[in-house]
Amino acid sequence: MRGRGRARRALRGIDEQVAKAEKAIAGQTPVKRNRFEAGDPDGGGAERTGGGAVVSVGDRQVGLLHAKLPAGFGEPAPRDVPSMGMTARPVPTRPIPERVVVVGCAGSGKTTLAREVAARLDARHIERDALGDDEAPGFAALVAAAVEAAGRRWVFDGAPYNAEALVYPHADALVALDYPRRVVWRRVVARSLRLWLTRRGDGAHTSASPPWRWWAPTHPVRWAAQTHAARHAEIAALLARPEVAHIQRFRFTSPRQAATWLTSLHR
Repeated sequence: MRGRGRARRALRGIDEQVAKAEKAIAGQTPVKRNRFEAGDPDGGGAERTGGGAVVSVGDRQVGLLHAKLPAGFGEPAPRDVPSMGMTARPVPTRPIPERVVVVGCAGSGKTTLAREVAARLDARHIERDALGDDEAPGFAALVAAAVEAAGRRWVFDGAPYNAEALVYPHADALVALDYPRRVVWRRVVARSLRLWLTRRGDGAHTSASPPWRWWAPTHPVRWAAQTHAARHAEIAALLARPEVAHIQRFRFTSPRQAATWLTSLHR
């Protein structure tokens, strides 16, 4: 019972304080001035430490106890500094690409990303491996025909070896999947295991060989391990070439970076 009585008195006291505050705001009750108000001869304005301080909020004075306020607190902000809640100058954004070339290390997931980019951009997916051997005499002609048939928007999946002059001048974005060796190794092994168990191909990776044959010269697992260092150096050189200086260039070192960029594509 004693605890309940204290609770009721506390609530009653809170109600009284709220009522006094409402009357003070309405101008029905004079407000006691804080002795540390700005201009008080005994106070120090808003910079005073200890005791209390007063800050102007609209046309009322609000007391702050035991507060150390910086100089100029409560004064209007300079016009050249945007305040919180106001819209600052918009940050320029990159234009959405329409013709994208996706390159990267073997096993990095170029085809998977290229398909998703093509779906988001409503573009044609051009798979380089589907055009045949890039060292064949008619490979360049096949690339030119594929790019022309794709129209305004396309995603070229893979480096256009022996046909770069037919692709890069028309592209407006270059995406390089330059993942660390451990990331590529984990992805290519997982894909090889999935393919072996399901017998379903995935892009350029169509070998359903069992794990004890993954180190064959033509298997993607061995190919990814042998070519990773060369592809890493090739990507660095490609991004610095003048032929691609006019387009957007993206170098992703983790799948998360690529996924973040992918979500930013909206058409």
